[in-house]
Amino acid sequence: MARPQKEGLDYFPLDVDIDQDDKVALIEAQHGLEGFGIVVKLMMKIYKNSYYYSWTERERLLFSKVVNVDINVINDVVNDCIKWDLFSKDIYEKYNILTSKGIQIRYLEATSRRQETKIKNEYLLLSETQVMEYKNLFLEGINVDINSAKEGENANINPQSKVKESKVKKIKEKNSRKKIYDATSTHFKLAERLYNQILKNNPNHKKPDLQKWADDIRLTMERDKRTEEQIIYVIDWCQKDSFWKANILSVSKLREKFDQLVIQIQAKRKQLPKKPIYPKEDPKNEGSVRKRDEGDGNVQLFK
Repeated sequence: MARPQKEGLDYFPLDVDIDQDDKVALIEAQHGLEGFGIVVKLMMKIYKNSYYYSWTERERLLFSKVVNVDINVINDVVNDCIKWDLFSKDIYEKYNILTSKGIQIRYLEATSRRQETKIKNEYLLLSETQVMEYKNLFLEGINVDINSAKEGENANINPQSKVKESKVKKIKEKNSRKKIYDATSTHFKLAERLYNQILKNNPNHKKPDLQKWADDIRLTMERDKRTEEQIIYVIDWCQKDSFWKANILSVSKLREKFDQLVIQIQAKRKQLPKKPIYPKEDPKNEGSVRKRDEGDGNVQLFK
């Protein structure tokens, strides 16, 4: 008999700057180091299980006993984690589990070498584009009614496979029409700008997929409502900062940490004299990347 495939992880990545994440910082601000410790312990439980952890009365009582913290304190911390979107509120209210998009992405990255990694379709928080990045991802359709199969159809067909086939086919059809960004487009230029700034710090940095980066720039502008000027400023600033230049090495990471970067920009600019907000643009060079002062004069971009 084949050995059951392991679902959980033996270890999980813990960013050295996790305490600078706004969501974690809010928990620590409210509950101190005890709250921070509870968050880390919950992450350990989640990844040991897989990409989620059931959070019913049973799990709460057992968790309280293991970490030796009053259950009321734990409930307060978890409720605030859900409030600040450290865990998905929607998934918790529907299924009584703790998970998040970031947790699922890290889990898939950690299991990328496995032949197959399963995630229940109901719990999935990734976008269709992100699903396509993980070739070994198997979507489990736990609510498929096999008794409703059409006449002549084999009702014993694995409903999980049917769900996966349907969803992945739809995703691939959309992906086949994926936009190709011209080298003169704003999205591509901004992606290229970040890459060029990274090269100044590390000339041997591996060239990324600039088309993918350009698409991430598009998402940053369209979904996150960042302006071109804001993105330019943050790119230039982070690649000059001694800490962030080693941590922002892709557009996806830039997008993830954008709010933290803005907060630090605003904090540091208080120590500097004000400079002109906007330099003049060359009207003959449409779409050109704006040159700006070396200082912190563009803080008015972030209100």
